[in-house]
Amino acid sequence: MVLYGKIASNLARKEVIEAPKEKLVGLTWPTGLNPKAPYFTKNSSLALIRSQVIQFLRTSKGERVMLPNFGASLKDFIFEPLSRDMASVMATSIIDGIALYAPNIVIRRIRFFQSDNLTGFGLPGIKVEMDISPRNNTEIINIKVNI
Repeated sequence: MVLYGKIASNLARKEVIEAPKEKLVGLTWPTGLNPKAPYFTKNSSLALIRSQVIQFLRTSKGERVMLPNFGASLKDFIFEPLSRDMASVMATSIIDGIALYAPNIVIRRIRFFQSDNLTGFGLPGIKVEMDISPRNNTEIINIKVNI
């Protein structure tokens, strides 16, 4: 977890990252999904973790202010043929980034699919399916993201 562009200190790690899941609270992403609260709404526990991972997957490196290395940069692979080597490079990018920015998450499985109709209009795209869980917890969160 990153706080204000810096890697979390030991105190922040103890109070935020290793906190029991019912204490975790953060902002919902993407914003504006709730018409009654169109700007920033709170999210907690498993929904917060799911939101964090989706945000990481859809972000390219260099896109976030003060966090130049945040993101998986999966858009860079859209026009590349999906092979075992390419899937390995994408998986490594995701695993390394999650380990750095969300160490409270354990990745159980990652799968990649490529198609010309994932994003609509015949444009190429990559589909990422992940099974993750909070550290020290057995609950599985299934995430499917189209890039």
